[in-house]
Amino acid sequence: EVEALLDQRATARAAKDWPEADRIRDRLNALNVVVMDGPTGATWRVKS
Repeated sequence: EVEALLDQRATARAAKDWPEADRIRDRLNALNVVVMDGPTGATWRVKS
């Protein structure tokens, strides 16, 4: 599920659909996944 959400978020960001990207980021946060956006793309980690 996490990988699918990350793919959906990348697609939304590429389309500059920021509200959708934010919604997906919030969903990932609810799953204890932190997403960090950088110049080479997004990375993620599980909250500790």
